Amino acid sequence: DIATEIFTRINVSGVPLTVFEIMVAKTFDAERDFDLSEKTKDVLVKLDDKGYGTVREIVILQAVSAIMVKETRKRNILDLDKQAFIDIWPKAETGILRAVDYLKSTLGVPVSELLPYQSILVPLAYFFANNKRATPSGNKARRLLDYFWRTSLAGHYSQSLDTRLAQDIRRIDDILAGKLPSYDYPVDPGPDLVAQNGEFKTNRAFVKGILCLLAGIGPRRFDNHETRINVSNDGLIRANSRNYHHFFPKKRLEDDFHASYVNHIVNITIVDAELNKTRIQAKAPSEYMAEFASENEKISATMKTHLIDIKNDGIWNERFGGSGSSKDDYERFFERRCDRISAELKKRIIAQPMDARGQSPNTEDLESSEIPE
Repeated sequence: DIATEIFTRINVSGVPLTVFEIMVAKTFDAERDFDLSEKTKDVLVKLDDKGYGTVREIVILQAVSAIMVKETRKRNILDLDKQAFIDIWPKAETGILRAVDYLKSTLGVPVSELLPYQSILVPLAYFFANNKRATPSGNKARRLLDYFWRTSLAGHYSQSLDTRLAQDIRRIDDILAGKLPSYDYPVDPGPDLVAQNGEFKTNRAFVKGILCLLAGIGPRRFDNHETRINVSNDGLIRANSRNYHHFFPKKRLEDDFHASYVNHIVNITIVDAELNKTRIQAKAPSEYMAEFASENEKISATMKTHLIDIKNDGIWNERFGGSGSSKDDYERFFERRCDRISAELKKRIIAQPMDARGQSPNTEDLESSEIPE
């Protein structure tokens, strides 16, 4: 401990050390065979097997600190008792892995790159480290679901991260105690919230929240209803990824609509990259949907997994089995899919009186909100 303290002080004006690096030195214990670096690598390997290999080391360290002292500030982490840290590690690891299992199996968030904030793993790990059952049920499950979606839609961690994590630990304590947490920010997931905050950038928490929703429903391949689309972290990092498809191609709309209205999460579907590249390209929806309908007899059911009504969302006109007088009607499509996304979000949030005031999410980029390592 003395050597670690001296080393830390010497480096104040030298090479900056991350909190994680300092804690690796501070918690090393040969007698107890504990090396935080190796323990963390083991956890990250397990997370990678689950599609969560991009979780950062600092998030794991924050989760341990939250479980130990209900705080995640740098000074709280550096003050953690070495032996207590080693003692609690197995419990923390279990909490982290169960939190990821919950995100994948219950929420349907397949990979870590879709998380609105990696920091949301901290309160979830705290919950699963302290909940008696590996899978929550009843009111606990409903309230935990509500917590995830409120946090995702409201831009909750875009600023004052450590303060808000501490607040959320107390909210998780309420859930564990069988209480409905109170929130100091409203969330009204109506169509206006989606329409006004959906500019498509993959580092925006709100957009990632909607992508979580779309992925969690289990979107199917356009050409085969029985095949669920496989997504990976590599395919979701970039906004120009082939896994992201503008249902109405941008080139067909850019002369008639503002770019922010076209490049919008409401116009995004998660698709198979190969189909996007070789079959869809820049074709009009009425054209490529007709092609897929000819080989997929369950095309209507398939598109419902994308929150799209193939007959009534302005894709085909009456002549081709749809409703309305015109086909490839982007305005109709936008309005109706906005309503459908909103309806799905409302299923996941427990309405509280304050929500009637509405909520404008913090639209800062995700990268600027993360705690530096």
